[in-house]
Amino acid sequence: MRAECLIAGVDPEVEVTVRFVQAIERQVLDAADAPVEELVVTGGRYWPGSEAIVQEVRLSRLPNRTAAIKTAGSERAVLGENGALAGTLVWRWEPLHGTVEAWTEEVRPGLCRVLVEVANRLEWDRATREQNAMRTLRSTHVAIYSPDSASSPPAHPPPHRKRSGHPALR
Repeated sequence: MRAECLIAGVDPEVEVTVRFVQAIERQVLDAADAPVEELVVTGGRYWPGSEAIVQEVRLSRLPNRTAAIKTAGSERAVLGENGALAGTLVWRWEPLHGTVEAWTEEVRPGLCRVLVEVANRLEWDRATREQNAMRTLRSTHVAIYSPDSASSPPAHPPPHRKRSGHPALR
């Protein structure tokens, strides 16, 4: 994914935030730590399945920053009933192998282009389709912020920034 934005100002301060959804697996275990298809605890029903969490990567102090996305892990929640262990919920997520690169280019004095590239660097191995889907950055979006200058997407610069010649400024 590639995003661009024009920022007015000489050497503006720029921050980039990339958010994406990561699929996670929810497993339900009984009191003996064995996987089950359903568990009822104090009137609540729990099933294994898929969920999603929002991950975020922030880059500040551009230009020329790179961040690697490599996250994997798990989380557990104990379910109790009448003071006794009734089961456990386990959430597990696969590692992501991705990068976020951001840099600035001067278009002309007083006008910079911010470029952001987000790449999924997963090497498709012999994992199952579900595992590979859990290793993918989903619904990715980029937010570019500069606290001390005006910005505009290159396709729609304001009239006072338009000039002929350069395609990003038409």
